Amino acid sequence: MISLALDESGMPHISYFDSKNKTLRYSYGTPGNDSYNLVIQVTGTGSGTVTVMPPEVTCESDCTLNFTGRTFVSLEATADEDSVFFGWDGDCSECDSEECNIFLTSDANCAALFYQNGPPIIDNFTAEPTSGSGPLTVTFNCSAYDDDEGDEVSQLIVDFGDGNDRSVRNWTQTVTHTYQEPGTFEAHCEAYDAWGHETTSEPIQIIVTNTPRIELLTSRFIEDFSQGIPEDWQIVNDGTGDTWTTNTNDPCEREPDSNIFESPWVIIDSDCAGDEGYQDDALISPNINIEQYNDVPVFLTFSNYFYQYSNEIADVDISVDNGNTWSTVLTMSGVSVGPNIEQIELSQFISGASELRLRFHYYDASYDWYWILDNISLEARANRLDFGSVSVGTSSDPTIVKIANVGLGTLEIQSLGINGGASDDYAIMNSTCPQETPFTLDSGEFCLIAIQFSPTASGQRNAYLEVFSNDEEHSITSIDLIGLGQPNENIPPEITEFNANPIDGLAPLNVEFTCQANDPDGTIAVYSWDFDGDGVVDETSEAPTITHTYTDPGTYQATCTVTDNDGNSVTSEPREITVSEATPGWVDITETLDITYSARQLYDRIHRCFFIQVTVENPGDAISGPIRLVITDPSIPVETGVGVGLEPDGYTEEGNPYFTIVPEEVALDPGEVLRNLRINFELQRRRLTYGIKVEQSTAE
Repeated sequence: MISLALDESGMPHISYFDSKNKTLRYSYGTPGNDSYNLVIQVTGTGSGTVTVMPPEVTCESDCTLNFTGRTFVSLEATADEDSVFFGWDGDCSECDSEECNIFLTSDANCAALFYQNGPPIIDNFTAEPTSGSGPLTVTFNCSAYDDDEGDEVSQLIVDFGDGNDRSVRNWTQTVTHTYQEPGTFEAHCEAYDAWGHETTSEPIQIIVTNTPRIELLTSRFIEDFSQGIPEDWQIVNDGTGDTWTTNTNDPCEREPDSNIFESPWVIIDSDCAGDEGYQDDALISPNINIEQYNDVPVFLTFSNYFYQYSNEIADVDISVDNGNTWSTVLTMSGVSVGPNIEQIELSQFISGASELRLRFHYYDASYDWYWILDNISLEARANRLDFGSVSVGTSSDPTIVKIANVGLGTLEIQSLGINGGASDDYAIMNSTCPQETPFTLDSGEFCLIAIQFSPTASGQRNAYLEVFSNDEEHSITSIDLIGLGQPNENIPPEITEFNANPIDGLAPLNVEFTCQANDPDGTIAVYSWDFDGDGVVDETSEAPTITHTYTDPGTYQATCTVTDNDGNSVTSEPREITVSEATPGWVDITETLDITYSARQLYDRIHRCFFIQVTVENPGDAISGPIRLVITDPSIPVETGVGVGLEPDGYTEEGNPYFTIVPEEVALDPGEVLRNLRINFELQRRRLTYGIKVEQSTAE
């Protein structure tokens, strides 16, 4: 609605109420006979029209309209059938819908941007391996993009061809699937965009054969929750509903129809009473020693049942730095998974690590859905077991070896035993395997044996575990058993490594010390730390890692002293730590300023680039330069050499471009405004995201 009235001073004005009930008011005085040009641009990869009223003119391509006197003009963008309207640019950039209203008091340029409304494009779909003995675990990778804007698609689904499928959540993330039955399957990837278009990839053929297959796995860690959730497991509840518990405490009494679960098991249940709770919960294991697993394939295996509706997500994560950072090794979302046995190879994630933590993270969940876990184990496909040093007359802790049929046929174990030179020093303890051979294991079945090393003499004491079976590819399977017998005497500990990180830097300097040591005939009781080399113990710990902060500049000689359970001690060679005086830097003053900038990127048709405009106002006291404006984490690189706008003066240590807006020896005065600071970005077919901050130098 448009109305004409007089304002308080008697000047005429127009009031316009748009469809969102926003009021635009223009005081114009005498219209006059000035002539103004309105340039309409129809741009982008798609097509459409712009209707201009008054006069009622439809521009199918770029057009120019002339108006006499200040005029109120209404624009409406209409996309063609094969296109979508993306937005306005130029003098209409503030409009956020197809309709845009502009009051002409000067020449103006409005650009309507259209994109083609085409189907998504799948640019990669692979599977590895594509054939083998079942159960066969295959890793799929499917990635796609939406050709409309080069953005991500709305959904990706890998159909495994055996009646199961799974969503790929991060578009380039791999997803694994285990084929439990023999046969030939055709897997394909389906991509969906926000407009309802679908693209299906060419199929990949997966061939699964029906043969028995033996596997010897050494188990470093097994948790079946037979005694409930152990105290050294951590439960993190960031949601509002129930959290991880055992099925014996589950009010809904879930009963998965599968023999792979044996009560008690653990469950996260999305409030069986309804939608009153919201789950964001993690079940985290203690640290697991994996030092012996650095050079062999390592697998995480667990009984799994992920029962979901639409938005629930289940992640399996691992950490090799005590939970400071996590890597996702499996994501389940979009479809229910299981009941099944999940097996995930972790070798690529744990190379060089000494410890590992597991996290089972269930989130974006509500209503009546759940995730059940049981029989979590960490296993290695090892060809050797190293029992380390054991004193003569004593015994090592037992090491578990799993004998499993990972094929689909029936496996016959014809014989098993320990052979070799020092076979008398090794014994099979607490076997769950039948005492007499031959015996059989059906597909998916396994039995466990515990091997213990008890040296009868000093020196290297080696043997091997040998298993004969009907596996055609591996009829003889063996694991070397390595052990060192130590004389039964009081041997001092040995420091194998003493490191500091970093060894130099600015004060205050946080340094992490690591003192690796072992005791051939006992255990390490305490680590004593001398951080400044004055011969006085500054701190003690039971852990081999500690952090110390050096607040004063200087050069320090740090040492570690290790004491074993017999009272024997050894001190490391010193590590030199150099601490320098801190130098001036930059301080963030964003919160002290009023900063406004474009809600989204603008398009410069002439220079063919995107750009934003930033205005900085100082509402407080004067601020001395130099002052710089930093663009943080831009999704599109800045463009240089455009000819208009600011050029970057450099890049921060984080790689973010910065622009000097107040030079040295100049101040940003109270109330001073730096208007329309233009930052240019490369023209790429993806949406620009970024952050802005303003920093002042701390140099005097």
